[in-house]
Parts: sequence; structure tokens; C-alpha cells
Amino acid sequence: MPISVDCPQCGKTLRAKDSAAGRMAKCPSCQGVITIPSIDEVYDAEEAGTDEAASGAEYGDSYDSPAIPEEGRRACPACGEMIAEVAKKCRHCGEIFDAELKRQRRGTQRSSRSRRGNGPPIADLGKRFLGAMADGLAALLFMAPGIGLVIAANPDAPQPDEGLMIAGGVALFVGFLALLVINIYLLVTRSQTIGKYLMNTQIIDIETDEPAGFVKAWVLRSFVNGLIGAIPYLGSCYSLIDILMIFSEERRCLHDQIAGTYVADIS
Repeated sequence: MPISVDCPQCGKTLRAKDSAAGRMAKCPSCQGVITIPSIDEVYDAEEAGTDEAASGAEYGDSYDSPAIPEEGRRACPACGEMIAEVAKKCRHCGEIFDAELKRQRRGTQRSSRSRRGNGPPIADLGKRFLGAMADGLAALLFMAPGIGLVIAANPDAPQPDEGLMIAGGVALFVGFLALLVINIYLLVTRSQTIGKYLMNTQIIDIETDEPAGFVKAWVLRSFVNGLIGAIPYLGSCYSLIDILMIFSEERRCLHDQIAGTYVADIS
């Protein structure tokens, strides 16, 4: 179904493909900048005209809606207003009836904003990757003193230095504990890990578009996820699928699905 939009500079009515929803474009008449409405702003078939009028081009001339006889109309089940029988969306209350249009609307909202449309935008793959790398580097830095002491103790030697081995073990424990405390503090107060803090990303509750909080951000998203990943055989398959889910349309891994969260860009 084509999207109808008026140029704010010259007033000419244009139409665009659904795939152009939410994007910026130039008016072919005056070269002015136009913002294509998002999917949820598209009028129903009564106002948008027939699909045949689209002609396959991204933009074209204006067109008039065909007259719709009374027998070709029906009452919207949500608000009761009369709309076209073939309408995919009520132009009065915005209720969507077409399953495909609903899917496109959800995808458009989540790819640019959030589930409810009024929260921070979803973080892109680049920021997600750099945040994960930063978390890994932070863990390495906290563990580095202990690792260094263990290596210096030469554990493979016939008589390793027991003092350095003990010191290395203590340093590893202290480093792990310090890393855990810092990350839990950030998750409780900011719904972020060290890497997410550095990359200006945040774990958001998909139902409220607010910071997820400790239970969702750590207990469900990290701790439960780690327990599942530790299951022999099954855990390896789960972890692989968990990582690959970041390439889905909503960029939500399995641990996000479990916790009901998504990672947002708050920069």
C-alpha cells in the first residue's frame, strides 16, 4: 500500500513505498526535503487509494481516492466509525487489522525507536559488539594481576612457587569479586555493565521503555542465561543461538527474550 505525503514546500501530494517509511527524501518537483510518514501513520485504503495506483515507482504524481459505495464500507470494530471494507487500518482510531501491516509497524518502530515508540532507539550492531569487547577487556584487566602471579609461579615446574600460586589465586578471586561488584552496582543503578557504560548503551525493559533494573538486567539476563549456558552439550547450542539472535530484526538475543529487555543507544 503506497504512503501519501504532502511536500511542505510546494504542497504537491506524492506517494512512496512502504519500505521508505520514516525516511527523508527530496521532492521531485521543488527538491525540498520531505519526511515520509512511518507505517503507523499511513491512512487506510480509503484515503491512500488502490495498490494499482502506486505504479511501482517510489514517488509519482498525486492521485485521487476512488469513490467507495456504501455497500463497500463497514464499521471499525474498535471505534465504530465507517471505513472502507478493504481498509487495513482505521483512519479514525488507528486500529490495524492486517497482520502483515502490524508486523511492518512493529519492525519499523523497533528498528528506529523502541517497542512502544517513545523510548530510546535500539543500539546498532557496532555498539553492541564494542560494548561486549569492552566488557571482555575489563574482565581481563581485573584478572591480569592474578594471572600474572600464577604464570610467575611456574605451575608446570616440578616445584612451583607455592607463595606466588596462593597470591595469584587470591588476586584472581579479588579481581573477579571487584568486577562483579562494579557490574552489579552499574546494573542496579543504571542498567549497564562497564562496557555498556563506556559505549552509552543501556538495558531497557521492553514493556515500559524504562531502565530494566537489577532483576531483569542481571538475574534474568545474566545469571539465568549463564546457568542455561553451563548445561553440558545443550548449553553450547544455546549459547551459539543466543549470539546469532543479535542479527534478528529486533536485535534481541535469547537472554533478552528471557528477560523481556532490549539494548538501547542513549548517547
